[in-house]
Amino acid sequence: MDLKPLLVPAGSDTEVQYNDGGIFAGDSTFAFNKTTKVVSAQEIDVSGDATVGATCTVKRLLAGGVIE
Repeated sequence: MDLKPLLVPAGSDTEVQYNDGGIFAGDSTFAFNKTTKVVSAQEIDVSGDATVGATCTVKRLLAGGVIE
């Protein structure tokens, strides 16, 4: 008996899956490395308070493409 999953993972290996209107989705700019335990994202928008429990690198893109 060949048992296959009913749902196929979305995106490529290491991409975080999310619900996109009821459909599994993944994005190459939102990934998780299980070996290093690092989540990477091209852009994160925080609308409230954010608590970071470890080292965090924050870069801000200024006008003209300059990173602060």
